[in-house]
Amino acid sequence: MVIGIKYCGGCNSTYDRAQEVQRLMRDFPDHTWVYAAHGVRQADYWLIVCGCPCICANTEGLEAKKDIMTLQCPDDFTAVRSLL
Repeated sequence: MVIGIKYCGGCNSTYDRAQEVQRLMRDFPDHTWVYAAHGVRQADYWLIVCGCPCICANTEGLEAKKDIMTLQCPDDFTAVRSLL
């Protein structure tokens, strides 16, 4: 499964977003992890990783075979684990 990661700008992060993503990548090594910042636009799931409730990251142009999910706090990562 291909999991896409897109980060918000990080201007008001209330938690360590990169650390949460690294944990997912470590716990699910059989998935392929790609980044919107590298020009990738298609994935099975897109994880839009926001640092606060503003949810400012633009998802325009991203294509998901299954879903685009917005994560704005560490608890949201727990919910994603059940899908992966």
